[in-house]
Amino acid sequence: MDNENVCKNFSISSSVLKGERVPNKHLLTLQQGVSENLLEEMENARLQLVVPEPYHKQYPEVYRDKLWSVSKFIDYANEKFYRIYHI
Repeated sequence: MDNENVCKNFSISSSVLKGERVPNKHLLTLQQGVSENLLEEMENARLQLVVPEPYHKQYPEVYRDKLWSVSKFIDYANEKFYRIYHI
């Protein structure tokens, strides 16, 4: 099975894409590059792709500014946690 199918089959399975209880989802991957079609599908499903910053250059240029780095995701998670537990 090639990388594209691995990502598509396991990472954005129908259970993830249709998860109504979690409207905004995040997927951390070490996959180096994904097709524009798959990135568009993820975007439509409100699935934020989190990729180590050195890998960003291996993604289609039109989507690079939409990718999150791991550090951006950690900052987001820390902020969410703080808002929930330190109100």
